[in-house]
Amino acid sequence: MRLQLAVFNRQDLALKSISECYDWEINIDYLTNEKSSFIPLSKMDFETGDFFMAKEIGSDNQGVIDSSIGEITTITPLFLGVIDSIENDAIKACIIYSLMNFPFAATRATGSATAGVSAESHLTNMFTMRVTLDLSKKTGLPITPKTHTAYSYLPSDPPTVTNLLDYVIGFFKKYNIVLDVDYLSRVAWYNRYNIVLKVERRTKKIRLKNNAYDFVNWSVYEQPAGKQAENMLQIIDKRSTNSIYPIILSTWYIDKYGELTQSLNDNIYTPTRQKIYIYDMEQEDRPTYLEVAQSELAGQTYAHEINFDIKKDNNMIDIDDLEVGLLVDIVYNDTIYSSVLTGYVISSESEFISLRFGHVRSTLQDVLNNL
Repeated sequence: MRLQLAVFNRQDLALKSISECYDWEINIDYLTNEKSSFIPLSKMDFETGDFFMAKEIGSDNQGVIDSSIGEITTITPLFLGVIDSIENDAIKACIIYSLMNFPFAATRATGSATAGVSAESHLTNMFTMRVTLDLSKKTGLPITPKTHTAYSYLPSDPPTVTNLLDYVIGFFKKYNIVLDVDYLSRVAWYNRYNIVLKVERRTKKIRLKNNAYDFVNWSVYEQPAGKQAENMLQIIDKRSTNSIYPIILSTWYIDKYGELTQSLNDNIYTPTRQKIYIYDMEQEDRPTYLEVAQSELAGQTYAHEINFDIKKDNNMIDIDDLEVGLLVDIVYNDTIYSSVLTGYVISSESEFISLRFGHVRSTLQDVLNNL
């Protein structure tokens, strides 16, 4: 597959440079912010932080990038991100959410599934204030919430210094909400482009089985909810004065199926791993105990890592359908895993696409211990 490459100026999105590419690897991982790699056929004009696009040459639905002046054109790229570095003639770029890789002061935040106060609206406002309207970030990308989901983010002692990218990933783990590129378009009669972003909860679901001929190199690593992470929460009154006998307001557990409960039962891994939340009874807008438990213990639903390769030319899943947050029921031998696509790799060197599912990123030792 031959790709067209384009570089856009970070500040005004003017087209700076175009080229073609035969040697490339698109490496998307929403949990770890991996770098994709492209070796252009000709020298390109760019700076670190510029926007970078790659699209398949010859695809009818992806538009055309050129330096001529013409009518407005909308493009759906194969990759659109931010240039991170150049290594051995290869341009390295990260996906668009890497614009949020910096710290901020996180406070408590909750909202309902209503426009203006939802999780998607919250992340939209966060991006707008921290990136779009911050002149030091040198970019003014517009962003729009497409769906609306209730949420809660309840640190026990705010404000806390938090990386904004980790904050966004946390919303993905808890609510399957993704910050992504909506579309790229050329401004009519100008050699300049628009990049429009979106925030949405992904709900599309498919089913895959490991007995399909097109699937190879299966690897399944399961870390059931609560097994190797905190699975017990004690909510402690801020007025407690005795460390041996604190005022325990409520106790919660998360079982191996990812369900919250207040009773210790056979579905909860023991010995437990405990978290503490300091609760301020004098706070006017204090959350419920359930909201605290959801905020502190949720996000372990997809506590596994499933990897396999699939042929680019297959009848089950199209490259255009690959998107982070795609929900999947994976039938592996006699077990059904409800999972989510969190990453994939497509390269010019392989006839296969590598798919990665689940919220766990295992080390070699983890895998060996699981055998």
